[in-house]
Amino acid sequence: MQKALNPAAGGIDARKLGAEIKKGKPLSGDLKRAGEFGLQFPKAAQTVEGMGSLPQTSPLDWIGAGSIATALGNPWIMAGALARPAARSAALSPFVQNGLLQQPRGANFLMDPALQGLLYRAAPLLEDGQ
Repeated sequence: MQKALNPAAGGIDARKLGAEIKKGKPLSGDLKRAGEFGLQFPKAAQTVEGMGSLPQTSPLDWIGAGSIATALGNPWIMAGALARPAARSAALSPFVQNGLLQQPRGANFLMDPALQGLLYRAAPLLEDGQ
């Protein structure tokens, strides 16, 4: 079972557990279930380290952009195939990620006691106006 453990990444390779089951090693509980999963679905059970990086664009991006560029006679539309990687890069940029962590300005303005008192006093006026 030590062969299936990756201490650097902190994970267990279900495919290696499946190989142990094939050899006749006794496994029980969750280890047995993980090994059976690794045998039945080897592609889905691969470790993250073995997956590699995903391609930045797909053939559908290029086919779609090429078709539209050909139909409209504008080769600059082919740059649209790069829109998805550009959007991904922008979303994962430190600027955007740090902005997501910060609390929006004015998010707690309704918690201001002076404003709460003003809203409390103004509520009956709004009700009478209807």
